[in-house]
Amino acid sequence: MKIQLLTLLAALAVLTADARPVDKKKCRPKGTRPVHNGGIVVGNPNYQPNRPSYPWEHPEQPGVIPGHPSPYTPPTSGKEPWKPCTPIQVGQPYCPCHGNGNGNGNTTVPGGNTTVPGGNTNTTVPGGIDITKPLPNDNKPWNITIVHTNDIHAHLDQFNSGGADCTAKNIADGKCYGGIARIKTVVDKLRAAHNQSYLLDGGDNFQGTLFYTYYKGNVSADYMNAIEYDVTTVGNHEFDDGAANLAQFVKRLRFPVVSANMDVSGEPVLKNLIAPYTVLTKYGSRLGVIGFMTSTLNDIAPLASKIKVEDPVLAVQRAVDELHGKGIKRIICVSHNGYQDDKRVAANTRGVSLIVGGHSHTLLNKNTSMAEVQGPYPTDVKNLDGKSTYIVQAKKFGEWVGTLDLAWDKDSNLIAVNGDPIRLTTDIAKEPKFDAMVQEWRKPFDAIAQQVVGTATADLLNSGCTGQSCPLGNMVADAIARAYTGKRTDLPRVALVNSGGLRAGIQAGPINLGTILTVLPFQNFVVDNVVDGQYIKDLLENLASMQNAKQNKALISFGQVSGVRAVFDRKQPAGSMATKITVDVKAADGTVTQEPLDLKKQYVFVTIDFVATGGDNIVPTPFTAPTGALLSDAVLDYIKTFPDGKLPSFKDTRLQ
Repeated sequence: MKIQLLTLLAALAVLTADARPVDKKKCRPKGTRPVHNGGIVVGNPNYQPNRPSYPWEHPEQPGVIPGHPSPYTPPTSGKEPWKPCTPIQVGQPYCPCHGNGNGNGNTTVPGGNTTVPGGNTNTTVPGGIDITKPLPNDNKPWNITIVHTNDIHAHLDQFNSGGADCTAKNIADGKCYGGIARIKTVVDKLRAAHNQSYLLDGGDNFQGTLFYTYYKGNVSADYMNAIEYDVTTVGNHEFDDGAANLAQFVKRLRFPVVSANMDVSGEPVLKNLIAPYTVLTKYGSRLGVIGFMTSTLNDIAPLASKIKVEDPVLAVQRAVDELHGKGIKRIICVSHNGYQDDKRVAANTRGVSLIVGGHSHTLLNKNTSMAEVQGPYPTDVKNLDGKSTYIVQAKKFGEWVGTLDLAWDKDSNLIAVNGDPIRLTTDIAKEPKFDAMVQEWRKPFDAIAQQVVGTATADLLNSGCTGQSCPLGNMVADAIARAYTGKRTDLPRVALVNSGGLRAGIQAGPINLGTILTVLPFQNFVVDNVVDGQYIKDLLENLASMQNAKQNKALISFGQVSGVRAVFDRKQPAGSMATKITVDVKAADGTVTQEPLDLKKQYVFVTIDFVATGGDNIVPTPFTAPTGALLSDAVLDYIKTFPDGKLPSFKDTRLQ
């Protein structure tokens, strides 16, 4: 046991990047992700850490990360893994047999009907029901309760207000939230109180804690099967380890995965795994559930570059029309698209009663004066027919579980909605079997996760990092700047990290390794480039306007910086918003002064590979460069530079 622990500790030893010259032709191309292989990062020869592979890596299978098996498999209802085109009966979900519905291959099965461009109007499969035939309650008043989650991001255990694992103090103070054991408790109570209910999820179950880093979605599929979700959709982070890993996850599930606006033909491993919609039949009435994904997928998920994403308005309306053609009038959606764009979809379609959302981590509540609430639950949007399409979302991580009652009349007009999300505080008991399961899942990595690596003298939270500087962003950007190992030490240095890459916060007190890897769960590497001052100015203008002028694209995320300061006057026209720009200049004696940005002068720009290659649309012109330190390693190394590892507050305002 001692040897194993030492091996694990060695695996996460903090190392600086190898600064040897590198053949730029070997740089990792956009759309690929490095995989550790015996201590060498495959596809990234510039970073060769002198350590064994991490516990969660599979050096035998470079390029594919299947994840470790679960040490404990939860009990399930006995359902088999869901597959399209298999026999279905009343009470089981029906899905069309094609994989995308975007005009890429019209498939049929025995007993099916005709096909249409981009889709399949088959209504039966061998031994299955004919979905075009009404069920007993289709033409009667009908009620259903929709219970929903979104953006769990592998937060299977309870967490603190920063999104990291609860400390002993958090637990003693009763300041812990969420966890699948509490989700199980709430879902069980809601099912007992409502004899007709469906459980939906808005995607992004992947990425965010060591539960994902180690298991790669295996345990997420297991717990979702055990809680018995009815439908989920695909989130952008489901592509973080490639299509093969997503395919493995979907094959493990015992319920349908839907997304109508994704063309997956470029990734054959996903063929026939994701349906555009499903039809739920459990309670004697057909309920169509259409899925859709944010159209920004290719800007935020490098490994989804072969996936084509259509404007969800077009895909949703096409699916609605197809369902109407089958006689199905009660239709809802489950989306991973974001609150604001869900409102656009609702306003520009017809025939949808409800959109169960995700992606933007939006808290909706009847009490719109509550902190963090961004809109009413549900939000009422008038569609093209002037009827109400309602939108719900339940923040992130499983801190809240949404619940909404819907009532249709006999003509399938939605006549009543009522509900509110439930916050999963310590007042809600954990379901004992689920809690025990989570603790079993923690064991392979928990010892290393608890290793203390420093101390935060003040909270460094990821809230407040949108539109302005924040302490956590300042710290990470400073770490990136320090990780520069190039030769141009004579030039001023400007660093940037995308705010969207800061996935959790750090509370004041001891910082353990698990917290750092929860804040920075992605396999991002430090890169640099020599640019002129105009590039820095254009970069800051992009952040000020949240619009990339050169690429004519909206920014997906704000940025946190080091080595530069600016005041954003957003009343000015685009291109003139970034004012009072200064850069930090270090003298030979180590003193730092601030000088005005010179548009013609050269500067070293340091960022991460995701941002450099165009991720989140932040940089004016994307670039590729040799990769340096792993970002989490750079931050751990930076913490070591402070006496006793005590981090200051980082409260200086750099962008305002």
